[in-house]
Order: sequence, then C-alpha cells, then structure tokens
Amino acid sequence: MDTMPIKFVVLCSIPEAIMIIYVGLYMMGIKPSVNKVIAAGILQGIASYFIRKHTGYGINILLQALTTLLLTCTIVKVTLINGFISSFIGISLNFIVEISYLIIALKVSNYTFAEILSRDWLRVVFTSPKQLILIIIIGVCIKYNITLEEEIQIVGKFNVK
Repeated sequence: MDTMPIKFVVLCSIPEAIMIIYVGLYMMGIKPSVNKVIAAGILQGIASYFIRKHTGYGINILLQALTTLLLTCTIVKVTLINGFISSFIGISLNFIVEISYLIIALKVSNYTFAEILSRDWLRVVFTSPKQLILIIIIGVCIKYNITLEEEIQIVGKFNVK
C-alpha cells in the first residue's frame, strides 16, 4: 500500500493520467476533446490515490488500468474496444518511459527508490523529468502526425468471427 501525498496526486498523477489517456487515443488516430480527457485524467488521478492507498502493489496496477479504461469509455465517449486499445497503448508507453527513466535516474542520483517514495517533494521533483519526456513524445507525435491508426486497421482486417 502506498499513500501518495496530495501534492503528488495534483502535480504528477493527474497530469500523467491526462497524458496516458490522450496519447493512447491519439496513437489510435482518435482526436479526443481535450476537456473530456482532462476531466477523465482528473478523476483517474483521484482514483489512483484511493486505489494505491487501499491495495497492494500489483493489484493497484490492474485496478488503475481498469479505471483508466472505464473513464476513457464513459467520459471521452469511445467504444469499449477503442478504450481498451488506447488505454493499453497509453499505459504501455508510460511504463516504458517510466522504467527507462528510473533506471537511468537512480544510477546517476544518490537516492534509493524507497528514499524517493518516502520524501514528498523529492518524489514530485524526481518524477517531473519523466513527465517532460512524455510531453515531448506527445508533441512529436502531434507535430509529425505519428499514429498507429494504419497498423490497428490492418490488425482489424485479420479479425476472424
């Protein structure tokens, strides 16, 4: 169980949820309403606080993925399959960036992961570069119109009933 400080929820979890939802939908070729994505991201950030507070590591990841899916479908108004695929894309990208960043950042810093989690502002500051990396990736995808739309459509053609 992990009790996230409220400042971490506001400065890290909510923006991260917004980026996960947005990039997942964008990569599918769906241009979502920014206001709806923000609303879903705020609710997801709040949900992640309670999920992490009341569940152990592992189950919290599954529950957060499920709430991301449900909020994307209900607030952003996409189909269940599009919500599932976009959530998977966004969460996977976040996971890849987070793990890559943590490996490097922990090597070059003098902090342990446990120490970072135990100090509120250090937790916020330490996470901020990862958020910046996600923003840059989203910006590059938008600027150069990089999506997985064609790849997803090709996979759909092989879908046998």
